[in-house]
Amino acid sequence: MSENEELIFGLKMWINKGISYLGEASPEEFFNDDKSFDACSYCLVVISDIAKEISKKEEITKTYEELNFEELGNVYNSIFSGSNINLSMVYELFKEGFPLLLKVLESKELPSANK
Repeated sequence: MSENEELIFGLKMWINKGISYLGEASPEEFFNDDKSFDACSYCLVVISDIAKEISKKEEITKTYEELNFEELGNVYNSIFSGSNINLSMVYELFKEGFPLLLKVLESKELPSANK
């Protein structure tokens, strides 16, 4: 597996983890379940870090040109900035946004590395 393939694999893995931690919880259940909320928050840290690395990879950004990896790389900081924490955005990302992102990631393959 190439480095680029590992980055996409890791991104999909951490998105899937967060989705599974959220499960079928309602927003109220999710916000009152510290373990699930903390687990999803950690997933956001890792997802943001992977997206920052991906944004530096021209081959990946060209393959997934409809995705903004720089913006995804800043998602954790935009949600958890100072005292203005957007809790509902965490829920919405894992409930609505990330499942759609996964569909895009799974709809394409990176060009094969010639090694």
